[in-house]
Amino acid sequence: MRNDARMAKSKAAVLKQLPTLWSHRVACQAIGLHADEREVWGGWENGVVIAVDHKGKVLRKWRLPGGVDAVIADEAWRYAGCYDGNVYDLTGRVPQIAYEVGANARIHWLDVFRGNLCASDINGHCTVVDADQKLLWSAKPKASAGWMVRADEDGVYLGNSQGVSKFNWKGKKQWSAPKTCAA
Repeated sequence: MRNDARMAKSKAAVLKQLPTLWSHRVACQAIGLHADEREVWGGWENGVVIAVDHKGKVLRKWRLPGGVDAVIADEAWRYAGCYDGNVYDLTGRVPQIAYEVGANARIHWLDVFRGNLCASDINGHCTVVDADQKLLWSAKPKASAGWMVRADEDGVYLGNSQGVSKFNWKGKKQWSAPKTCAA
């Protein structure tokens, strides 16, 4: 048996031993996930987004027009990044487009800091909008894949196939750390 197959079998055995508090089944893979002190949010490849309490009771459920890779929340806002290139505000009863990143921009990762929404797409590009949904800046590095965006008081951190870069809140690149290992 190959080492990869042995590791997968070993992981599956460990997972079966873990206690299950609750579960929700949808006919496809769950990719987006966000948990905080109030709720747990899941986003699926078929566009379903579900918010549940910590006991697993469904509180809200939506179906967006495309798959959902990214779900994020802060104290006031709830967002889902969709395969159609839009970020949806899920704060109200009906999902509304909060920002259109672009038709070909499959939203892969989201972060929100002090009302500023940061979206990274599967191509490694980054878009930052303020609480009024006004574009603050966007960066389109020559990357082949994106995997992360994070934000704090100092700026926005973007991870893509080129490595990790830090931008200030005006969109100026502060530093960049190249990828150091082969994928």
